[in-house]
Amino acid sequence: MDSIEKNEHLPGNLGAIVDAIRPAYEEAHGKGGDIVDQTVRRQILRTVAALEGDAVLAGHVRDKSLGIAGVYYNLDTGQVSVLKTAGFIPS
Repeated sequence: MDSIEKNEHLPGNLGAIVDAIRPAYEEAHGKGGDIVDQTVRRQILRTVAALEGDAVLAGHVRDKSLGIAGVYYNLDTGQVSVLKTAGFIPS
């Protein structure tokens, strides 16, 4: 988060990773709560949406032959939270 806030250039592939999470950070910024936690949650939702809309996967999600689950694992508590599902999700 520091490199995003300071607009720092990072070496190697780290810059590409920061660029990939920047939209989630921008969505989370100013919303309250822990910025890292909120950025991670928003990145999970963005990833599920991207997979759900992928040209190769979308039809399978629609016909429920494929399921996608966006899940958040809290390292501090060990709690797992399902943030979003799409398609077939077994019970």
